[in-house]
Amino acid sequence: MMKARCSVLAAAALALVSGCSWEGSGSGDFVAWNDSFNFVNFSGVYRSPDGGVLVNGFGTVPGTAPEEKSFSQIVGSGVAGVHAYSGVLAKVPVTPGSLTIDCGAFHFGDNGATVLVGSIAGTSGSINYTTGNWTVNLGALEFPVGVEISANFRYTEGGTTGSVEPGSTGKPIFSLSVAQTGNILRFTDNNGAVYEGQISGISAPTGGGATAAGEGGHIDPQGASPAVTTPSTQTGTAIGQFEVQGQSSSGTHVKITGTLSLDFTTSTRTITTPGVRGNTTDSTSVQSNNRMLKATWIEDGGQTGDIVGSAG
Repeated sequence: MMKARCSVLAAAALALVSGCSWEGSGSGDFVAWNDSFNFVNFSGVYRSPDGGVLVNGFGTVPGTAPEEKSFSQIVGSGVAGVHAYSGVLAKVPVTPGSLTIDCGAFHFGDNGATVLVGSIAGTSGSINYTTGNWTVNLGALEFPVGVEISANFRYTEGGTTGSVEPGSTGKPIFSLSVAQTGNILRFTDNNGAVYEGQISGISAPTGGGATAAGEGGHIDPQGASPAVTTPSTQTGTAIGQFEVQGQSSSGTHVKITGTLSLDFTTSTRTITTPGVRGNTTDSTSVQSNNRMLKATWIEDGGQTGDIVGSAG
């Protein structure tokens, strides 16, 4: 029983480390289940790395730069006996360093740090660039009675941060749960819609490996020479091409096509017992991480989306 189990594991390891080209017909036609791809496991819950919408629409709305404009307004007039004035500018945000306030011979200029510097000794003022609130203080002086107080400044208008539009009709898709059985795939989105299909081929190039020296041995029950255990490891990346189809939560037929990938490490222990018939057995294990999903969402109605997700 041990020999049979080890032979199966060895066969799986051989398939993993030797595959360096796409296998399968690649026709996209669904086929019956087979276990030829059991040496990898792409199962997991895939989500967008930023935690947002997983199926993003192509041509998402980009951000736009705000436009700077000039503006002038009358903010009041001189009143007898009044030594301080205040108000709110009609346009915000105000560009720092751009505001001037004038009334007769009085002039106030923005120093770029919220301070309005008066041209006449003993006068001062302030400006809040965000809210547009301004003040001027004349000390013991007064504006000419009835003379208009004018404000001239620049402000920014418009500008957007951009937005990510869902690439799916109806409810946004934030996650896809992938279940793999051999070459068969089943995707389930967070809205409960199911998409089924297959892996058409897998590329599994390896990056070489390392083989340790024999670990020494132990005496077998028949009194033969000590058994020698030789461990080795090999790493690589497996990339599987796939296609699944189904109906989204909006009732629209959808095809999802792309790749699933993962990094793997294959560890093999070869045990050799001299003098014993069938004296070599292999024990193999495969560890996987960095699962990634990169695909295109295609609806019958023409809506498309881009899918980039990762799973633990």
